[in-house]
Amino acid sequence: MFIFLSPAKHDSSCFDVAVSGLVPPPPVHSSEILAELARILRPGGKLILQEKTSVDGTVTAGFRSTAQLISTLKLSGFVSISEVIFNRRNYSLFCYLLLYY
Repeated sequence: MFIFLSPAKHDSSCFDVAVSGLVPPPPVHSSEILAELARILRPGGKLILQEKTSVDGTVTAGFRSTAQLISTLKLSGFVSISEVIFNRRNYSLFCYLLLYY
């Protein structure tokens, strides 16, 4: 079952797990979307996120560095972030980030 996210549609702390970015191409998650995901997850909830990031830390159009993504996640309210590198292609990597709110 898929539930599409729209602000203020879901109650706070109502999901144990959220998944985002698994449909190609993975999106760049805005801080607003990440904050909304943090809001709807229960304490201890998990977010499985895929986003294309820069391997060498340079920022180019369409994606950011892994460090920038992790910083944005922390600023959005996520506290424990684990990165799993899934695949490397063309100076980028696909990351699954498991987050605990």
